[in-house]
Amino acid sequence: LEHIVPKNHGGTDALENLAIACARCNSEKGLRHDHRRPDDPRLRAVIARLQARRRERFQELDEDSSERN
Repeated sequence: LEHIVPKNHGGTDALENLAIACARCNSEKGLRHDHRRPDDPRLRAVIARLQARRRERFQELDEDSSERN
């Protein structure tokens, strides 16, 4: 699991802030972005992209489960 908003920037262990990532991807994100200032544009862009992907994936799951009911 990875934290979308890094814990050192106030991210929590709330489900909305967690995403599944392989160890390599999680480590690379941490090395490249987690040390940046919270208002760094690159960090903000990565967080926004991860949040959007998470919303899309959960929306797909919700749609799939409603089709089966």
